Amino acid sequence: MEQSDRAYVHISAGTTRIGNAWIERSWSAFLGHTVGLTDRTHARDWLDASVDDFLLVSGERRMTPMDLGEKEWSEAMFLQGAALTVRHAGLGVVFDICTRVFHRAPFIIRSCRILNATNQGMSLDEVVIDRMQLSARAPEYDVFPMENGGYAGYLLDGGRGMVFAALPEAELAFDSSESATVARCVARSVKIAAGAHCELPDMGVVFFSGARADATVAAETITDQIRKWRTHEAELRASARAEEAAQNGG
Repeated sequence: MEQSDRAYVHISAGTTRIGNAWIERSWSAFLGHTVGLTDRTHARDWLDASVDDFLLVSGERRMTPMDLGEKEWSEAMFLQGAALTVRHAGLGVVFDICTRVFHRAPFIIRSCRILNATNQGMSLDEVVIDRMQLSARAPEYDVFPMENGGYAGYLLDGGRGMVFAALPEAELAFDSSESATVARCVARSVKIAAGAHCELPDMGVVFFSGARADATVAAETITDQIRKWRTHEAELRASARAEEAAQNGG
């Protein structure tokens, strides 16, 4: 197991994983389900059971990872960290999930995109961007709005906790039972034109120690980093377009 603070990513026939010295998330390469979410500083896997990572709902139709067929995994290393992407390509729908981990940073960022591969507009009542069934019933959990927009949720168990944070246009919720707590991040009323892509709100996960006040700080840190990364990506795309235009004499 890697001990470096640098990000790593591995794809194999059975399990794919991405992480660093603080956090690791792993999936079944065949099913596309999350099979582990590990707080590596405390050697604790918070996942209780494997469930569908995402869900697309349109009227009576519900599309899960298995409904969208074969999974195509790819990995990339970049200057700031590592990325693991899975493409779920179904009939008329392509759902891409990119998970990023950065060097010397204790959080994971998840970005999702839907392609409407039909010749008609698509209307989804809701998209569950991420869903995890967490181990044991958390003695304390809550969802709260953040100062700069978006929502965050936290679970706290024995002084150690986990924060989920999402940019605006997404909702966070916890469903709790006697045996487990399920965390969900949902976007509602998603409409996509024929042949078009829809970028869903980014979200992040980080572990923390302390109380609710520490969860708030952790959540704001995640969303701040997501915004900085998106700004960086936009600058890279603009630079690439300018370079291409210059090469073409434009």
